[in-house]
Amino acid sequence: MRQSFVTASLVLALVGLGSDVRADVCNLTTRGSTCSAVSYGGAVFTNSYTSGTYYIDAFLQIKNNTTEQGYNTGGDADTSTPRRDYQLNQTGTTQNLLLSEVPIVTIGGTEYREFLLRIDEPGSDPMLSLDQLQIFLSPNANLTNYTSGTLSGLPAIYDLDSGGDNYIKLNYSLSPYGIAVAYIPNSLFTQSTSAGTQYVYLYSQFGSHNVSGGGMEEWWVRTDSSGRLVQIVPEPASLFLFGAALLVTATRLRRRFR
Repeated sequence: MRQSFVTASLVLALVGLGSDVRADVCNLTTRGSTCSAVSYGGAVFTNSYTSGTYYIDAFLQIKNNTTEQGYNTGGDADTSTPRRDYQLNQTGTTQNLLLSEVPIVTIGGTEYREFLLRIDEPGSDPMLSLDQLQIFLSPNANLTNYTSGTLSGLPAIYDLDSGGDNYIKLNYSLSPYGIAVAYIPNSLFTQSTSAGTQYVYLYSQFGSHNVSGGGMEEWWVRTDSSGRLVQIVPEPASLFLFGAALLVTATRLRRRFR
């Protein structure tokens, strides 16, 4: 087992939220960028952070040249090539993710589920596009068979392209290591109110606008060093008005390579 860590803590700045965001691209290539728009399905994306320590325990890793795509699951569809269906023939690691493991953050009175992303593009071109992001929710573990925006026949509860052909432009050169955060409206996770255990499946595709040529892209959620969910205590709601900022305390996250 090999472990490593990155140094960061997250600061969500909602200065002028949405006022300079185009409907087709969320530009996170400069430090302190945040975007939110109805065209993004009500989600908030940011790359604002300061110093701190994070251990990454990825629930999904994806690696390939030019374009890459994959989704997390504990299931195997092709027993001769374990866990290749979920990755759509990419390289990396994956695991089931419980909804209860995904932290809730309150921003301006609205609850969001927080997903963290680290990209790895250390070559001459540090830019990478996140072209598709879809999230699925199911009471069943180990789902497979992603096809044309559905997972095992389930429609996505969140789709980055729900309001048009959108994408997120990312920059690995922003220390440390191109970390970005996706805040997805908690109201979309409606099945959790009518069922017991729920599993979250995240599908992402990179490289259509800015190609991939480096290491693994990794999705993870924040836990402490013991693997327990860390609940966030945000600043008072009034601080989330225009010109305000949310400081999210740095936590320790393990990074395991399976």
